Amino acid sequence: MLNRVGEAIEAIRNGRMVIMVDDEDRENEGDLVLAAECVTPEQINFLAKYARGLICLTLEPELVDALKLPMMEDSTKRLPTQGTAFTVSIEARDGVTTGISAADRAHTIQVAIANGAKPEDIVVPGHIFPLKARPGGVLERAGHTEGSVDIAKMAGYKGAGVICEIMNDDGTMARMSDLETFAKEHNIPIIAIADLIQYRLLKETMVEEVERQEILTDAGPFTGVLFRNLVDRSEHLAILKGDGFENHVVDVRVHGQKNLCDAIGSRDAGSGKRLAYGLDMLKQVDRGILIYLTRSEQSLVPEFEELISDFQKKPKESKANKKAPGVDVRLHGTGAQILRSLGVSKMRIHTTSPMALKGLSGFGLEIVETNVFSYK
Repeated sequence: MLNRVGEAIEAIRNGRMVIMVDDEDRENEGDLVLAAECVTPEQINFLAKYARGLICLTLEPELVDALKLPMMEDSTKRLPTQGTAFTVSIEARDGVTTGISAADRAHTIQVAIANGAKPEDIVVPGHIFPLKARPGGVLERAGHTEGSVDIAKMAGYKGAGVICEIMNDDGTMARMSDLETFAKEHNIPIIAIADLIQYRLLKETMVEEVERQEILTDAGPFTGVLFRNLVDRSEHLAILKGDGFENHVVDVRVHGQKNLCDAIGSRDAGSGKRLAYGLDMLKQVDRGILIYLTRSEQSLVPEFEELISDFQKKPKESKANKKAPGVDVRLHGTGAQILRSLGVSKMRIHTTSPMALKGLSGFGLEIVETNVFSYK
């Protein structure tokens, strides 16, 4: 893994491209990736001719803020399945013609990431599509956006990359066998996002243990461990039963905070029942962990709808029953690092939505068994 990452970083440092692939249980795609500071018209033309996907500019949050780029309209209400964060499209104000040529698009990228770039240097809409990376990079979200920003920074460049999905000649998405052929034909190294995750986990951490005390719950006494996320300063609670997690399969339940449902919902309702399940699980196992992850800036509307539907005993058709934006963060970032810091490597996961468990291999976490439970 270290050799693969090292070779990819060196390629990016030298202005070359790499193919970045994600988990087969996520998008299962490969993107061509390069550092935005190294972009040339020739590279843009290569992306358009051979990769054929959408050419995007990935930016760390500070660069998006510097340009005062608003997020794509309505993106907070109808987030794409993979949580991809598009801003409005952009164009360089000066120095371009129609904006679509390879030279024009390369110029727009260079203008957007130039030292001291200002909002007035660009116009909207345009032919370049910026993506805002999560602050924690691949440790927060295991996506191409974060991976491209991370590897650019690892190579000594700004937190900005250029990415483009690789498609086959027939218009279908290139999968691993196709990507290996593509890489061989064009002499481009392949790196997995899971490799970047492992690399960063070896080099850094994004959570710290704040306090550890014995606590009393409705299910009995357990050990409570308070963690702080070093990226957004949020605080999260791990409730432990047993010890010696390093050498055993550990039962794990990760619960996302729901202010209304957790505070006033009954044990027989929605989130309240899911939380109660986690505590009951701890009672029944030898070694278990219930992680309670807090969520910032979360609307109370879906929770209120969930309380209403629980009271009326109606099927949940509201937003509360849909996959929550950012659900991957539970394990891709804070949750996964908490588990690793507690010594977990193999786990029996207890969940209501197994399809949400993606990209875990890079964190050194292995799911040996999945227990899907219902709270209806």
